[in-house]
Amino acid sequence: INLFHPIQWITNSFNDLYTSYVIFCILLLSVVILVINVFNVQFHAVVPSIHCSRLALISKIIHPRQVIHSIAHAVMGMLVAWCAAVMTKGKFLFLSMPCTATTTESAADATLHTCLNEYHLFLLLLGAFMGYSYSLRYLVNNLNYLPFPAIQQYKYLRFRRSLPLLAKHSCVESLYMVRNFCAAYYFFGYIPRTWIMTTMNFRADSNLPPLDTVAGLLDLSLLYHSWLCGLFLLMTWYIAWLLFRIFSTEAHHFPLQPTFAEEADQCLPKILNSNPPPLLKFLALQDLMFLSQYSSVRRQEVFSLSQPGGHPYNWTAICGECLNLLSDLTQKLIIQQEIAAANGRLKQPSAGDLTQSFSSPAPEESSFQTPRTSIFPRAHMHSLVKSSLLPLKTSPAPDLGSNLGSPFNTSLLGHKPGLLELNSPWHGSVQSPHIMRRGPKLWTSSSDLQLTGYPDEPHPVMVVAKDAKEAAEPGSFYMWLQ
Repeated sequence: INLFHPIQWITNSFNDLYTSYVIFCILLLSVVILVINVFNVQFHAVVPSIHCSRLALISKIIHPRQVIHSIAHAVMGMLVAWCAAVMTKGKFLFLSMPCTATTTESAADATLHTCLNEYHLFLLLLGAFMGYSYSLRYLVNNLNYLPFPAIQQYKYLRFRRSLPLLAKHSCVESLYMVRNFCAAYYFFGYIPRTWIMTTMNFRADSNLPPLDTVAGLLDLSLLYHSWLCGLFLLMTWYIAWLLFRIFSTEAHHFPLQPTFAEEADQCLPKILNSNPPPLLKFLALQDLMFLSQYSSVRRQEVFSLSQPGGHPYNWTAICGECLNLLSDLTQKLIIQQEIAAANGRLKQPSAGDLTQSFSSPAPEESSFQTPRTSIFPRAHMHSLVKSSLLPLKTSPAPDLGSNLGSPFNTSLLGHKPGLLELNSPWHGSVQSPHIMRRGPKLWTSSSDLQLTGYPDEPHPVMVVAKDAKEAAEPGSFYMWLQ
């Protein structure tokens, strides 16, 4: 870069583009970008991966598939750093360089040797470090997730809008990565340097300070070129990732009826009822959303009848698959609701405690165990809550222990004492012997009193056995894993 002679600078830059090593570096960078895009295609996902704990994240990092991803990106980063060092020229050009080593104090005994160019080695290791860090960020930050935009825009507008943010993020991230690598090289830089010098029979240049010292790392030229190398690596990889993200989530119109017999597998009803790749399935659902909102002509094709026969094949196929998806989603939500309700409950009583409580019913205790039915208005109760409340009314007595401490337990809500359910064990002349105490709620609110309409009603006394093991707090290592 020569700001005082810009014409000469531009001329020399164009002359360097026609050299053999620059052309080879450009071809090698093209291969690297192609490999990065292959990994983007293989590792993409339409559903984000949420790690519930640090242990789950660590297990995902050491998974063989992720290990291959990290090693490949480290190698690709080293190749990009080598191309950047070769095109930079100067002191970063080669791994070895001629140096003068003196065996005695006299300068006449100086001999010419081959020494290690630690600046070139520094850039190569920096590229491997950035490639591995990019792979970890790719996993932790869910960069493989492809979010579908709610508002469709042209590809050029999306790329132009994201490019300034991408450049700013790459500059800052490259700065932090150079800082982290300098700290790591300060402590462990002697290991690869000694290994390469021993393997390739290189010597250390006594005229230059080693880079694993404070004086060596404070070289401004080295830090500047390292930051530029990291910026070049991150910009090229993030641009490839951004273009893949834009082109993959672009809206695609699937035909509703095939024009030819060969196009039957490309129709929207066929794709929805088959088992295609997840990205193709999401594109088909996105096309169905746009069809239902904006396209009246295509909606007429959906509701059209077949000739002859008059059967709504398109609507039947699309409606059936949509209902199946809604049913699967409902089941997943119910399972997640049960898991969330079980998280944080009191410790479940042992089998011996349950057997003892079932075998010895206490009539004097049942006097204050007045059943309290739920007075939730049915219009305001969610269907998921209803499904979780129904087993509490119809399940047998041994299942009562699994509902202790549940936030959806209706027996802990305040109700009028005179109201009894038909299915409750207190209805009728004979009470059920399978009666046990409910555990206290983990949280209370003022809405419990407002629901009953009787704020002055005395609450039943809850007797809970406290064990020393139950009262003990979890260890610090368990809390860190969570």
